[in-house]
Amino acid sequence: MSNSIFNALNSKEDKLQNKLEKIYDKESALRKERDTKINSALKGYFEGTEGIETNLEGLTYSNSTTYMTISCKGEAFEKEIWNEKKQDYVVETRFRNYELCTVYVSEGYRNEEESKFTNMGIGTYSTSDRDSDINLDRFMFNGQVAMIIKDFKDDILADMNSIYESYSKKVSKQLDLKRELRTAVEKVKEDRRNFKKDNLISDLEKGIEILDDNTVQVQVRFDDWASNITKMRITRKTYSGKSVDLEVSMKRRRWNNETEAYDSYEYAQKLQNVRVSKLEDALMGRSNSWKVNA
Repeated sequence: MSNSIFNALNSKEDKLQNKLEKIYDKESALRKERDTKINSALKGYFEGTEGIETNLEGLTYSNSTTYMTISCKGEAFEKEIWNEKKQDYVVETRFRNYELCTVYVSEGYRNEEESKFTNMGIGTYSTSDRDSDINLDRFMFNGQVAMIIKDFKDDILADMNSIYESYSKKVSKQLDLKRELRTAVEKVKEDRRNFKKDNLISDLEKGIEILDDNTVQVQVRFDDWASNITKMRITRKTYSGKSVDLEVSMKRRRWNNETEAYDSYEYAQKLQNVRVSKLEDALMGRSNSWKVNA
């Protein structure tokens, strides 16, 4: 087998895979940038809005395009933590997260007549804590959130869809490039498989040695495998050409009592009626290349 051709195919695949990884990274970055802007547009109608008056502190808004959970600072609790400066445990006061509501945005199936984001609403939960101040404040806050959705739903959805549309062509371009590169990678893999397959039997008839310190494993029968093969040569082919007899060399180790260590050695063995398809399975992998014995 011409290793220069084999290595050229491997090099070509590596270059294509590197390009493909860059496309994946760029697509991911575009989606992340798009979704961050969409979420910011959604938050903008609720976060810091003068229309919402509340005594609740520490409001937070989750980052998502299809739902936004709004929370505030809840009840205090004490936690013992390690302090590096004092080299001792100290007690700190922390606050639990208190969920207020979740704003949900519905997604539609994309087509020329329907937008990405189609509707929105609010969801909350029931509690046995009926008369605490924070629960009453929660209902007052959620009512104002519901009013914002009621009054500005069309504007919110339009802003979100506008951002989504502004990124659609950019993302689609990366998807097209991904498809092209995947096709090119598969073509190189197929070329390499065909190249190796075309040379396999003629090389095996001369005898081959596996390169790069690799070894191969060949299935001799359904319950029998020959492992750690470094060299192999066809000694006989069946009339159909679907099975062959082989002479192989295999890596082995044995204990040396004098050195008290394992010694490596080559073990020769004859394998009979090995299916050619099993040889292809063993040798067609990308990592396996070989040289023909002179």
